[in-house]
Amino acid sequence: MVIKRENGKLSGIPAEYPPTVKPKKYREEFRRRFCEALLARRVLITEGRTEYDAFPAAARRLNELYPEEFKSLEALGIAIVNAETDSQIDPLGSFYRALGKIIFAVFDKQPSTRKSKIVAAVNYPYETPEKGFEYILLNVTDESALRRYANSLVSNDEWPSHLSAKTPSNGMPIGDLKEALRDYLKWAKGSGGAADLLGQCTKEEMPKFIVETLESIQNTVEAETESAAENEEHSEDEGVRETSSDDSEVNTEEE
Repeated sequence: MVIKRENGKLSGIPAEYPPTVKPKKYREEFRRRFCEALLARRVLITEGRTEYDAFPAAARRLNELYPEEFKSLEALGIAIVNAETDSQIDPLGSFYRALGKIIFAVFDKQPSTRKSKIVAAVNYPYETPEKGFEYILLNVTDESALRRYANSLVSNDEWPSHLSAKTPSNGMPIGDLKEALRDYLKWAKGSGGAADLLGQCTKEEMPKFIVETLESIQNTVEAETESAAENEEHSEDEGVRETSSDDSEVNTEEE
């Protein structure tokens, strides 16, 4: 049972398996993330693993660099769910939204029919300017950050042997370096390669889409939180006035 409070009223909704998720797939990792989303008020659905790793890492890095300006997604009370494919974003969005969650979604550029389904299912959709999030990471992240990240992989003996022919070097042309890192990120998708790349970037070196999306999400959450606090204060004031009115009526009757 998922309990939610809205405008001072409590209600409960039965908790079920998310759509298209079979019990046998309900493994420990997914179960943990699913439960986190049930407990959170806000949910960020990402299309794939790269976005799932990248956005919280970028938010934490920005908070580290500018603590007065940026907050981590965890501090904003946002749980993150990996949809694993674009076709699962709208079913998951509808599922969590029906539970009273505020839904954000980050996804690749979509055909109009697919995009319309996602937009209808979530509260705040964020579509990348091109297809393939890895391409945005490599084509828009500043060259100095890419080279710094590549050199760290080599110096720390983390460059995989099967990509030895594409081992980054200081004199490698940027086109070749991007191709090598694209192969690396594809291979390291399950180990957070995108998070490591963004975790050593400055704000100026990060892709503009990531920074602006995180800014938009934070502004939305803070505005919603402020509005909820004002509504709560208004409800309390109304309750005080009603109580005072009742007391006045009692006093009048006693006289």
